[in-house]
Parts: sequence; C-alpha cells; structure tokens
Amino acid sequence: MCPLCEKRRAKRFCPAQGESICAPCCGSYREVTLDCPLTCAYLRASRAHGARETFLDPPPPVSPELRLPPHFGGDHEDLLRSLCAAIGGFWAESPALTDPDLLDVLRHVAQTWAAQRAGVVFESHPTGALREGLFRRLQATLREYRPPERGLAAPPPPRAEELEMAVVYLARLVRLRANGRPRSRLCLEWLAPEALRAAAQPAGSLIVAP
Repeated sequence: MCPLCEKRRAKRFCPAQGESICAPCCGSYREVTLDCPLTCAYLRASRAHGARETFLDPPPPVSPELRLPPHFGGDHEDLLRSLCAAIGGFWAESPALTDPDLLDVLRHVAQTWAAQRAGVVFESHPTGALREGLFRRLQATLREYRPPERGLAAPPPPRAEELEMAVVYLARLVRLRANGRPRSRLCLEWLAPEALRAAAQPAGSLIVAP
C-alpha cells in the first residue's frame, strides 16, 4: 500500500521517501513535497519527456520595464559565464538550493543594481540564510567582474546597467524554463552545464515577454 495516499499499490521505489509509493503520488508530489534526488530514475524520465507544470501562482515578471538589446546574450557571453559559474559553484556547496530560491535571489540582485544605476545606494536582500548566501556570492561576482582583454588596451569595467541586464537576462531565462514545482532544480541543472552555450544565442530567441 502506498504510504502517501493509502489507497493504491506501491510500485515505485522513492529515494526521497526511502520506500515504495504509487505512480500517481510519484507524479503529483515529485518536487512538490518530495525532495527528489537528481539521480531518481522517475525524475530523470520526467525530464526526458519534457514534463512541465502549470504555475498555480506564477512568479511576477522580472524587471518588465527593462528592455534588453536584441543580441545581449552573445555580446556579454563572458559576463554570463561568470554568473553561471558562481551559481553552479554555490549550488555545489549548498545542494538544498532550488529553482524558486534562484529566481528570488536573481530578482533581488536585479533590484539592487537597478537602484545603483539610478544613483541610489541600496541593497535588496532576500529572506533566509541560503538565499542571502547566493545573493552575496552573485554580488561579489558582479563587483569583481572585468571583461577579458582582447587587444592592447584593457576594456573598461561594465556599467551598472550592463550588470543589471545580465542578471535580468538570466532571471528571465529561469522564469521561462521553470517547471512550477517548489522543490525543483530543473533550472539549476540547466544553468550549470548548459547556460553557457545558451548565453551566446540572441536574447530574442530565449526571452519571452510575460
């Protein structure tokens, strides 16, 4: 008997539960109340089939007033690489991080740089130690970032507006790809190994207006 619904036969071993559950409960509670490990065969199968949920409470758009240049991703590939590396590194140290955590932190970082662009000294901090840790990691990455040298003269440091746009670019990608499950790490999986390649694509092909 499935320990979750107590109605159906338990046919699937659930590594998050440490015991078998039924297929409907596996599908319903996966990454919702169950903290599914990335190695779970049923989680991997759902990824392979492109399973996507409908948000019950869709996250609000990220900086909808900010318009990104058509080829922002390709023009700022190195900056986006740095941000993705920082996210991947923090996730490796803090595996409890989820997609909703990531999106919330990116939103706060974007708000912080929007204020700086406007000449206001202000930091929009997220709630919780885990999110605050990622916030500080990304802030440090942005402050320390310098474009790679490609000629005799060193390129100037990026403007606050460019740093804000880079964060908004990633946040919109995460919002677009998120599967709506509160404990999902789908976007984290995608960002760490694959966002570096996606960043070089034109922004218009990846960002969908909310």
